[in-house]
Amino acid sequence: MAIRLVALDIDGTLAGTAETIPPHIGMKLRSMEGKGIRFLLISGKPTAYLAGLARGLGLKNPLTAGETGGVIFDPLTLWEKRLSVIPENVLIEMKAEILRGFMDVWFQQNQIMLTVFPKDLSRIEEIYNLLQQLNIRARYDFRIFKHE
Repeated sequence: MAIRLVALDIDGTLAGTAETIPPHIGMKLRSMEGKGIRFLLISGKPTAYLAGLARGLGLKNPLTAGETGGVIFDPLTLWEKRLSVIPENVLIEMKAEILRGFMDVWFQQNQIMLTVFPKDLSRIEEIYNLLQQLNIRARYDFRIFKHE
């Protein structure tokens, strides 16, 4: 049985979290793609970022799964599947709640999840605790992850 699809995490797999993907990795991926293997790039980052990354690597027919697998996207056909359980208005409500207490944050441009980056990393715990206490959580089934 031939391998037809290879799924790869980006950060910490293809390259270190704060590093670029080495040129020899891109060459190997392109070589494998030329032999009929398709790649699925997976990350917590948005699919638009991943599609650009695939173009930068020279991949011709990639798939992407962004936002920790919550959005699957085919950059060639523009097919997209969102696996969201939280309505957009709830994400907007959560953002507003965070901004009431934390003016020194920025938000990653996600479609189905909320990723908050405080400028002062020592405030991560405070933001995490605020999100844990929001009444919104009682209405929807979702998880809150703290990354440092």
